[in-house]
Amino acid sequence: MTPPIARLPRPTPDRKTGTAPNGLPHESVWDYPRPPKVEPETRPVLVSANGMTIASSERALRVCETSGAPVVYVPVEDIVGEALKPSSGGGSLCEWKGPASYLDVVAGELVIPRAA
Repeated sequence: MTPPIARLPRPTPDRKTGTAPNGLPHESVWDYPRPPKVEPETRPVLVSANGMTIASSERALRVCETSGAPVVYVPVEDIVGEALKPSSGGGSLCEWKGPASYLDVVAGELVIPRAA
C-alpha cells in the first residue's frame, strides 16, 4: 500500500503596502485574477532599444494574471514601421490568452530575437 502524501501548508506571500519606487501603490501578483484582467495602462509607454524608439503609446493595455508580472500590450499602430520582423521559431499557447507568435526587434544593426 502506498503511504499518504504529506501536504505542506501553502506559503503566505509577503504583501508590501505603501508606494513602490515607480510612484504607484504596491501590488501583489497573487491578488491578480484568473482569468486575467485587462485594463488600460494609465501611464505613457515608451519602448526603446539601442537608443532608438521601437514604440510609443498612450493606448497600451495592461494584462494582470495570477502569479505573473503584469504584461503591457502596445497597439500595432503605435510601433515604429520597421522595428519588428517575424521571428524564426515556434510560438506558444496559453490556456487563457490563446496562441502567440513572436517578433524580432530591429534597432539599427541590433537584432533582438523573439523580444516581442
